[in-house]
Amino acid sequence: MTHQPGRTYIVVGTLIMALLALTGCGLVLGRTQQAYQTAVIVTGTPHVSIETFNGDIEVTTGAADKVSAGVIESAADDTDFDRMEFNFSQEGLNVRGKCAWSDPNKPSNATCDLNIQVPAGSDVELVTGNGTITYKAVPGKTLKAAVGNGNVNVTLPRDAQFTLDAAVGNGKIKSGFDLGDPDAAQKQHVTGAVGDQPGLSVALRIGNGDITIEPAR
Repeated sequence: MTHQPGRTYIVVGTLIMALLALTGCGLVLGRTQQAYQTAVIVTGTPHVSIETFNGDIEVTTGAADKVSAGVIESAADDTDFDRMEFNFSQEGLNVRGKCAWSDPNKPSNATCDLNIQVPAGSDVELVTGNGTITYKAVPGKTLKAAVGNGNVNVTLPRDAQFTLDAAVGNGKIKSGFDLGDPDAAQKQHVTGAVGDQPGLSVALRIGNGDITIEPAR
């Protein structure tokens, strides 16, 4: 079942300070930005899959009864927005959000940044072609993230117990947790466990970029 819920459009324009406060990114002159918000209602703890063709994804903990998305589309021209769209689909507690480009001739400077809020304890899968994935939510049992070019930054509770399978093609893997491997920082594929009873599985993949996993402050 596909949902196209009502969307709240924030602003459309080229120089939008409100969007910068939301995303923490700088102005890009000569580009147009459009922002909107959308959500789906859930009645339990969901499994959430989020994908964007290019752009940053940030995940934080939100309300217990919904998965919400703040979407920021950027392109060279207003007409590009007709070919770029984020939609949620839902089957029971499986929620998928995807920002797609409808035309195979996608311009390289078009991006779709996503600020996602999920219920605490949600299982999450995240994919972007080019961009940074930032995860700061209360985790469930699985966390997966994949980036073609960019970075993955994961923040977990200080007392988190988890298994880690992280790999980079070109880049570094940095961990603020003790993985029991003194050579982990020099490896491009790191596996390990934190705690005696790990209840969370973390799998991270990057083509080009760095992976950072650290405890919350």
